[in-house]
Amino acid sequence: MRKTATGRGNRDSKRKLIQEKKVILIICEKGNQTERIYFKKFRNFRTSVIIIPTTKVTKPEKLIEYAIEKSKMENYDSVWCVFDVDANSNQNIHQAKQLADRHDIQIAVSNPSFEFWYLLHYEDCRRALTNPELLIELSRVLPDYSKTDENTFYTIQQGQNCAISRAGKINEYHIANGNGIYTRESNPSTQVHTLVVDIMKMT
Repeated sequence: MRKTATGRGNRDSKRKLIQEKKVILIICEKGNQTERIYFKKFRNFRTSVIIIPTTKVTKPEKLIEYAIEKSKMENYDSVWCVFDVDANSNQNIHQAKQLADRHDIQIAVSNPSFEFWYLLHYEDCRRALTNPELLIELSRVLPDYSKTDENTFYTIQQGQNCAISRAGKINEYHIANGNGIYTRESNPSTQVHTLVVDIMKMT
């Protein structure tokens, strides 16, 4: 989705260096530090540039609108919005998905929440979960888990490829059972693996 900038004058040397690399914009919900901490860790060993601005919105459609505005201001190779299903209705999710599709923006939803992506690093799960139930399941395999733990990324990293595979198979499971991927009925599921794969492809 990279565009040609016009009327901006000369970029400073730092920005020119960034533009030589692949640049990914990731928009997360207000207050969701777990996602921000996780994706920032990819900066440590990836050659792509990951930009995660602070946002003041939580509604999915508002996240997409914010991403649209940001993508008009800068050049990005890929733009993503990351949010949880738990507090949203099917209508909220559907409207956000439609708007995102019209503007070439990708969405990575997790149902019920982002922690399901972490759980998939350790095991498969097809049973519908509430957020409290999900945290209980995660605590079995990750006893010291904390939403703001800076080391979680490294702790679970060895299971990343398994998590990607499991997430894809769970999508197939829901589709086979008539559940839309971007609906509340696809509990549990996550599309975070598609964003992780996108980051990996841009190295």
